[in-house]
This record gives sequence, C-alpha cells and structure tokens, in this order.
Amino acid sequence: MRTGTRSQISNLKLTTVAVCLTLASPLAVRAAPPSEESLGRAALAEEFASAGIKAVTRQEGAPAPAMIRQSTALLRAACNECSFEPRFPRLLVEACDQLKDQDGEIEALTWYRAIQLPRIQNDQFAQVRLIDLYTAKSESLDKKLEYLKSLLGAAQLPDPVKSHVAWVCSNLMTQKFDTQGSQAMLAQSLQLNPLNPEALQSQYVAAQASGSLQRQAAALVALLTSNPAQPAVMGTLADDLASVGLPDQAVTWYKRSFIYSQQLGMGLDPGRYLNYSSALFMMDQGGVAQEAASMLLASQPSNIGAATIGLLAARQAVKPPAGGGAPADPEVLQRARETAVAALTAQLGTLNALLHGVSGPASTQAATTQPVNVISDIVENAPKVRDIKNRPDLTKEVFSFCTGYAAALSDLIFYYTYFDPQPDNANKLLDSLRLLRPADDAELTRLEGFAFLADGKRDEAKVKFSAVADHDPLAKMGLLLMDPAGPDTSAAASKLVTDHPAGLLGAILLDGLRDRGGKPVSTPDSDAVAKEAAAFPIKLLDFLDRSHTPEFYNLVAEPYLHISVDYDEPALVDVTIKNVGDFDLSIGPDAAIRPDLWFDVATQGGNNPFFSGVAYDHIAGPLVLKAHHLDQAGTDQVVRVDTGPLNVFLASRPTIAVSMLFSVFTNPIGEQAGVVPGPGGYRKQFNSPMERRASPVGTTREVQALIDPAMNGRIDQKIRTLELLTNYVFVLQGRVAQLQNQLAAPAAPATPDQPAANAGVGGLAPPSAMAPQAPPNANDARASIQNMQALINSFTSTIRSTLRDPSPIVRYWAETTLAQLATPEERRLSASTMIQGKDWEERMLGLMLANDLPKDQGRAIAQGLTGDSVRQVKDFAKATVEVADLPPATRPTTAP
Repeated sequence: MRTGTRSQISNLKLTTVAVCLTLASPLAVRAAPPSEESLGRAALAEEFASAGIKAVTRQEGAPAPAMIRQSTALLRAACNECSFEPRFPRLLVEACDQLKDQDGEIEALTWYRAIQLPRIQNDQFAQVRLIDLYTAKSESLDKKLEYLKSLLGAAQLPDPVKSHVAWVCSNLMTQKFDTQGSQAMLAQSLQLNPLNPEALQSQYVAAQASGSLQRQAAALVALLTSNPAQPAVMGTLADDLASVGLPDQAVTWYKRSFIYSQQLGMGLDPGRYLNYSSALFMMDQGGVAQEAASMLLASQPSNIGAATIGLLAARQAVKPPAGGGAPADPEVLQRARETAVAALTAQLGTLNALLHGVSGPASTQAATTQPVNVISDIVENAPKVRDIKNRPDLTKEVFSFCTGYAAALSDLIFYYTYFDPQPDNANKLLDSLRLLRPADDAELTRLEGFAFLADGKRDEAKVKFSAVADHDPLAKMGLLLMDPAGPDTSAAASKLVTDHPAGLLGAILLDGLRDRGGKPVSTPDSDAVAKEAAAFPIKLLDFLDRSHTPEFYNLVAEPYLHISVDYDEPALVDVTIKNVGDFDLSIGPDAAIRPDLWFDVATQGGNNPFFSGVAYDHIAGPLVLKAHHLDQAGTDQVVRVDTGPLNVFLASRPTIAVSMLFSVFTNPIGEQAGVVPGPGGYRKQFNSPMERRASPVGTTREVQALIDPAMNGRIDQKIRTLELLTNYVFVLQGRVAQLQNQLAAPAAPATPDQPAANAGVGGLAPPSAMAPQAPPNANDARASIQNMQALINSFTSTIRSTLRDPSPIVRYWAETTLAQLATPEERRLSASTMIQGKDWEERMLGLMLANDLPKDQGRAIAQGLTGDSVRQVKDFAKATVEVADLPPATRPTTAP
C-alpha cells in the first residue's frame, strides 16, 4: 500500500470510533415496532453518539486520552438511553479499546450481544473478542485454560469460534512447555476451521522447526488457501521449490508473488528478486535472467548478486550452443564484466568513503558516479580497518562495517580469481584480506585456492581446496574443476549441484560444473514438495482478479427502509456478503476477505462533490463463508452512510434535495489515485440512488410544514426538527450578516459566476469572504434581511415553545439547542442550570454545553459533577475537566 493512502485507511481504523456511524439501524428491531418513547430516546442517544464521535475528531492527529474518555462517556450515555441499537455498543467497544479499558469493552460487548437480532447473534467477531477479553482477565495460565476448555464443549458455540479458542489454548500450553498438548490443540483448531489464519501461521512455524521441507510446503499451501493474497507466502513457497531443484515451478510462484506485491503497493523484495533471477538461470533461461538482474541493478547499482547473475548469463551466452549455432558476441561478456566491476566498485567505494567520514548518501553517490582506484585504496585502507576492528571499544555498528568491508573485499577477490582471472590483482587483495580474517578462515582458504588455480599452481590450489571442501561447496567445486572428466567427476558434480540447487550459490555451481556433467536431478524432497505445491487449487487465484472476484462472493448493498430521508434522518443501507463460489472464504485481518467496508458517494445537488471514504465499517458476521451453502447466514449489517464530510455537506444545505449514489467495496488498498479495491475485493454500485429531501422555506406553507413536526410530531421527529430549525437559524444569521456587510461595504465589481445576494434564503452555505461580491440592490437586500429575520424569530420561537413539551427528552433538547443559539453568557447560565437537573440526560446535556465554553468556565461547571451518581455523567465531567486542562496545542476548539 502506498504511503499517502495507506495512512488514510490507517487513520480511519485508528479512529473507527469516529467513523463508525456505519454499523446498524436505529430501527433495527423489526419484530415489534418501538414505542414513541423508545424512538425518542433513540433519537437523543443518536445525539449523544454523534457528540462522542466529534469528541475524537475535532482536531488533526490522534486524540488525547481525555478526549477519548469524553467519547466513551457519551457513547455509554447512548447505550443507556437506547438498549436496542447495536451501533452504540459497537462504538463503545472501539473507544474502550483505544483506552485499553478491558472492563469497558466487556460491558459494551455484553450490551451488544444481548440484542436479540440474528445478525448480532451471528457476529462471530464479537464472540471471539469477548472470549479474548475474559481470557485476559484470568490471573493464571491454568485458570485461562480451564475457562477456554469449557468453551470447547459448548454446543452452541460455532466451530470457527471454537477453532480460535483451541488456537489460544495451544499457545498457552506452549507457555507451560506442554508440547504434546499444544500440538493436539493446534490440530483441533485446524480441524474445526481449516482456514484459521492464526492457526495456519502457527502450523507453518512448527513445520519450520521440524526441518521438513514437505511440511513447510504443505503449511504454505494451506496459508494461501486461507488467503491467496499473500505475496510473501507465495515467495517463500517459491524459495522452497527452488531449494529442492524445481526452478521452473519456483519461477511461476515468484512471478505471482511479484504481481500481487505490486498490486498491494508493497514493492519488490530485492533478495527474493535475486532468487528469481537465479532460478531463471538454473532453468537455462540466461537471457531472461540477465534482464531480471539488470532491472535489479537499475535500482541498486551496487547489488553484486544481480551483477553476478548477469555475468553468469553472459558467460553461458558466449559459449558455443550444444545444439550448434553461433555463440553471442564476446562484447556481451565484456559488458557484463564491466557491470560487475562497477557494482563491486560502488560497494567498496561506499565503504571507503564511510571509512573517511563521508555521509552515507554522499558516499554512495561518490561510489557510483566517481570510480575509484579500488586496489590501491584497499591496500591503503585495509590496515586501518584492521586497527579499527581490533579496538577494545568496538561498537556493534563499527563491527558491522568491518565485517561488510571484508565481505566486499572477498567478492572482489572471487571476481579476479574466477570470473576474470588476474592473479596479480588477486594476490594484492588477498594480502589485505589476511589482515582482516584469521589464517584458518574457510572463505580466505578457498579464495587462496582459486588464486593458485588462476596462477596455474594446481598442487597448491588442491591443498587449499581440500582443507575446506567438506563444508564449503565452492571449494568442492574448485577440486572438481581440477579433476579429469569422467563418470566419477560427473556424478560428484551432479551431486554437488543437486545439493545446492538454488540462489546465487546454486547458479555459480551450475556455471562452473555444467561442462563436467553437473546437472541437478530429482530427489525425494523435490518430489514431495512438488506434490504439496500441486495441491494448491490454482482456480482460487482467480479470486484475486477483480473481474472474477464476484464469482466467489456476492456483495449486495441497497437502501434500508427508505430511499429518501428527511433532514438529519440517518441514511441507512443494508450490506450483505454471501459465498456463491466453490471455495470456503475466510474473513479477518489476515484472511481472504479483510473486515473492511469502504463507501464512496457521488452527489447531485449543490456543486455535485464526490466524497471518498464517506463511511467505513468493520464486517460483522461469520469468520468463514462456506461454499455452496446459500442457505447459511452470510454477513448482514445495516450501515449509516451519511457521515463525515457528507454529513456536513448535507447539514449546510437544508433547502435543496441532494441525490446520493453510493458504492461500497471490500479489501481497500491505497494507490496514487486514492483508495480502491485490492486483490480479493471489488466495488458494488448501489442499485438505486438515495435522496436527502429538501426542507424549503420559500412559502408560508413550506415554513409551516417545516415547523409543524416540532409541535405535533413523534418525539424523535421533534428532536430532528429542532436540529433542523437550529441549523436554519445559523444559516440565516450568516446570510443576514453577509448582506449587512455588503450594504455597509463600498461597491465592488460584479463577477458573472457569483450568485445574487438575495438568491433564496437558507440555501447553500454563505459564499467565501474572499470572493468579490456584486453590490446588492439596497431595497431588495433590506427586504431579504427582514424576511430572514422573521424566519429566525419564527424558528427560535418554535424551539422555545417546545420547552413546554410533555416529553422531558424534548424539553432537554430544546434547552440545549436554544443555548447553542444564545450568547456565551446565556449559554453558561443554561449549562449551570441544566447540570442541576434531576434526570441524568439533562445533566449530560448541560455538560456538553459547558464543554463549549471558555476553558475556565467549562471546567468550573464540570467540576460540580465529577462526583455524580450516574457513571456516564461523572466520567464525562471528569474528562471535560481534563480536556480543559490540556495544552492549547492539543485542546479542541469546538465542542463535541
């Protein structure tokens, strides 16, 4: 994932509490319609939840813990006010998780799980989280295991959840050094859910420890079956195939690894790409191997491994083909030698510059753009490196430099003894290496052998090679190069190449021994690993192709309950995912379908903006979608999508209808163009647009229709209408101030694109103060001001009249909205009065007003409720005091 958009997704996840106005419907209980009182309390809970969300999104960057505590208190208030809404406890879970409040998470999840809706009872993610929290609270390993083992016998617990439980048991048993019990639990976990990514990773770790390449390959294939979008796992499987002499199959998996690495924005692993180049050479694809090595060198000019592969390919190209034909131009080999020397020069030049105190970037540039006299520099610098290496105060960094210097020097010596024999240069360099390596060093001994061989001193070379050949494959190759051709030499050469069939070492051995009969042969390991790799269902890779992904699972999103919604009424959509293919599909952070739903929207109304990431949600449902089981529950959740910037856009435009065409997609990744579906994900456009209806005030009838619900509607309608009227007052006050300023200002030239000053009250947000304004007609402007002031008075009077409403919820909300329209001093008095109310809701709303006051006033008011008997009120009061004490740089500038 690319950096800019990676952070965009990351920020959404870190502040899920801020964007999860996306989880479920406030009218989710379909079995029995909620009472009017319940709907009213749900509407007030919505206001608490919205305030809780704003508490952690009022500033850039991560919110301070005190702000998260404010959010937690407000979300707890929402949960207490409305017990049938799943969204509120899920939001509270996220907030408590950010505070590391395990008890709070347990409480919220218990509220959530108590809601008797099928989609909630089917939420296995919530079950797993609750189990993990209870496990973490146990004081000892034995208590944890006792609790978890009891769950394994629970008939009502789904198998994928039990699989997670068994995996946790396996880890705990490992901590108790119960290896046999741990292995048994791991096996049980995979029996219960063969796609469990956590258990499969543990299985792979165990396979690595066993040393069995067959078990490793089987574990890697299982990991890919659980989630094929794992380029690193593909690359590891390719390494294993190459290591048993199957370069053709390895190359296929390397290519897949690179394709999906690029799609996921992960970049290429240079080491693995070198292994890929080596495998191509082992397949006698020298030309392709040379191209791959050149690509690597283009980004890493000092990559000696890549230069070596290019040199090996060139050496092979200039040899007469076995089947006849002309060899390549000798210049090919010369160019490859020059490239290799350039890489060696760059590496040693960098080290030389570092030795003399040049910065890393400057030394690299000097090494790649200004070739140095390598041999004379080495002869001069080797004693200095030796002295540094022998210092008693040697640091880790300095030791690493000395080790790297000796390794780079060894590479250059090997070049001058094997690839381009120059005995004089090799011997000068060997003298320097002897200062840095002990006399019995295996690599030094082997290089001395190649130096003697290059100088025609075969007997001396044989002595050196023989000394280390038992554990040094290149020294063994040196001996075979001196042996006469024949069956024994051919058999030994073939065995050596077969024992080391991969990587740069394998390529060098094949290059040296090919003419001696050194060809890799099949082994029991290669047959076994090939069999395990062949078990991977190749058809599953189509899952990663966006054009084929819908063949595996069906993503459906459609408006829920209503296509059209009124002002401040939640825009809800129903999102379901069902398996329609031939493969079981895992869901989770490391699974085939990641638990992320990303929503975009294109609007028509106003200036028709497009909002990316307008809503975000975690998938709630089963951990595995079973193939060929359309009768089984998939994921099903109701999501609120009029959130974030879209919510602000809609709120500022009450008079106009806004059409909204939403889309949702899975497995989001970041690209330069923005966030898009990644491998295994796809986008689904909603079948029909949604509409936020207009609330015009152009006629007396429209004004009456606007205010009537505040007086005669249901309780929830009254609360939403009060919000609409309050926002209208703010918009109208802004328009009045704008016109008054224009009347008082000198005339300015009109611009063709600027709307007229009296272009309909309460419409779009006021134009930017930076834009030049046409001078209004004074009479029209005064008439417009008079009309808008009358509307302001009417709306304010309507809000005030609801202070006598029979419902206390409506009265408390009316108090709050009137205080928002009042002067700061009047707001302070209202807050001071409300915090003395007998109902906790009124006290909570009073604290919300106090939080918008100057910090000293807000702190003084909140201080009076830090000992309140109701938990959410007390917690919010304490957090508000903490927020008031934050440094100015971290304190928010607006109220929640």
